[in-house]
Amino acid sequence: MKSLHQKRKKVVAMLDAGLGNQMFRHAASIELARRTNRVCVHDRMSFAILRQRNYLLYHFQGGLRTKHWNYLLSAVHLVVLLLAQRLSLKFYDVFLYLFNIRCMKELPMGEYDLAFSCLEDTFKEPVVYVKNFCQNIKYLPEEKTLREEFRFVTEPLARNRELLALLMKENAVSVHVRRSDYLQMVPESVIGIDYYKCAVDTLKRQDGTVTRWIVFSDDVVWCKEHLDFIENPVYVEGNADTPWEDMRLMMACRHHIIANSSFSWWGAYLGRDPEGITIVPKYWLLNKLTEDCLLKAGWHVV
Repeated sequence: MKSLHQKRKKVVAMLDAGLGNQMFRHAASIELARRTNRVCVHDRMSFAILRQRNYLLYHFQGGLRTKHWNYLLSAVHLVVLLLAQRLSLKFYDVFLYLFNIRCMKELPMGEYDLAFSCLEDTFKEPVVYVKNFCQNIKYLPEEKTLREEFRFVTEPLARNRELLALLMKENAVSVHVRRSDYLQMVPESVIGIDYYKCAVDTLKRQDGTVTRWIVFSDDVVWCKEHLDFIENPVYVEGNADTPWEDMRLMMACRHHIIANSSFSWWGAYLGRDPEGITIVPKYWLLNKLTEDCLLKAGWHVV
């Protein structure tokens, strides 16, 4: 079994979700690798086999330079994991034991695993595997590192260049509304219109010189019907298949009104103006308080 592991110990980040979740897992894994003097690699096999999502981190510096894990092990791991989910998790435990892999705990959304806080390599296994959500600010490295890891290395698409240049100059606000998939998966976590009304009023009181309100959403039709209290909004459309383009535009805005979504969380955290105003909902997903897991210093809870 040892021959399947390359010499240097590794932290493997399993990537199998959307862009925001890919960013959280990558960020947590590079910080764990730094703390334990390991190298961070990605397991992207899920994208190749299941084809439910696409690997998107290659648009960023960190993703471009991070290698894929062992192809054979990652394929076997995915097959065993899928079988274990259908039959018995004991199959997965046996796999981890046979291949000498430590899998970090999968905790509820927003919870922090104290094992990530170790300051030296206390793990005996040559591979530490990360597949939890890691949506807690405690998992992350310092902001300077994150801005370097998630620096764009691909050029913006032609259709977005004019708006991107405009946003870099103006006092613009990104407004993110996420509905479609939440209505199906976690309907109790869909944010209502009252949050956005209060957030817009709060931001106006703090900065009366806003020039543009830029709305990002997976349900633009709903937004056009219900966000009539926003003056002259600009609805960003046409990037459904290129979500990194929306992320790039979000980051170009000065202020942010985010949803309970990892996507707009990163758009605000990596925004061009660290002193900009960011407004977040009181609750993240499944009634988890945002202040308990993902509230950056200086952000405002509504």
